[in-house]
Amino acid sequence: MTENLPQSVSKKYQAFADLPRPDRESLRPFSEVGVSDVMEGLGLETLLGSEIRPVWHGAQIIGPALTVLNTRGDTLMMHYALELSKAGDVLVITCEEENPSATWGKMVTVAAMGRGIAGAIIDGSVRDSAHIREVKFPVWTRSYSPRGSQRKGPGSINVPVTCGGVLIHPGDLIMADDDGIVVFPQQKMEAALAAAKARVQREENMMSKLEQGITPYTLLGMEEAVKKAGLTAKPGEYRDQD
Repeated sequence: MTENLPQSVSKKYQAFADLPRPDRESLRPFSEVGVSDVMEGLGLETLLGSEIRPVWHGAQIIGPALTVLNTRGDTLMMHYALELSKAGDVLVITCEEENPSATWGKMVTVAAMGRGIAGAIIDGSVRDSAHIREVKFPVWTRSYSPRGSQRKGPGSINVPVTCGGVLIHPGDLIMADDDGIVVFPQQKMEAALAAAKARVQREENMMSKLEQGITPYTLLGMEEAVKKAGLTAKPGEYRDQD
């Protein structure tokens, strides 16, 4: 739906009330794996840019993306999206150009927690970061700014957006932790979980030997790769070549 916008604006900006949401119970098994496990099974193209980092460390989230596109210096669509949100959603908030103003802060953090939102991914700036850390609401952000925003719009909600260099569709699953953020369509949920669990199991199978000091070099058979790289270690210490 697009509400009360001039025709010339409504062609560019759109707002939709709904997005495809998975059964929340089906997401619980992802708590047993990490972003690095999922990414290795899905590929690098699913990984958002590493410049978007957690405001505080230790959080892990997964949920469907409720996408938001703000205009420069404006947060009306972010506020409207929060109004449309449901428990378990991950707000993915972007701007159509570089934005000097914060697009997330204390008030929306409190409201998001009250609504049961899983977390927020901000391809832009956050403020009131001390409060966000104190209450431990999961937020990932590109930068920080104390500057406020106007609330005039327009913008878009629940349309495809680019966040962290990756195209994200409404309802795509967002998984984030201290290592980074991955995105993948709901149709790949089972495959992503299976690949992640397989990686976890492979590493678990090696743990007892690693604890004995046997290195991944030996366990994973890297000797041949080193030979092909032409880097066989020479005996003795390094000495300047005069």
